[in-house]
Amino acid sequence: YVERALLALCGPKATVRQRGLAAGNPFKTDNGNVILDVAGLEVADPLALEAEIESIVGVVASGLFARRRADVVLLGGAAGVRELWPGASPDWDSHLG
Repeated sequence: YVERALLALCGPKATVRQRGLAAGNPFKTDNGNVILDVAGLEVADPLALEAEIESIVGVVASGLFARRRADVVLLGGAAGVRELWPGASPDWDSHLG
């Protein structure tokens, strides 16, 4: 049910996370939940999308974290890890919207 609802909401960008390379072997959390990954989705209103996804019966969490924003952002790159802190990093809002 959840997969169909997310496909209706997000289109074909929602896929069941697989264990290993072979299809048909879904990854399950320690609580036995299946994870649906959505990639490449443009999110115009993260708060509304998070609320809509989490209102689907059977969804445990969305992973958007729009209502509870990050305390720190860690950006990894070729030069190492960069920390962004609210109020202390000039480009904080450009990474968190």
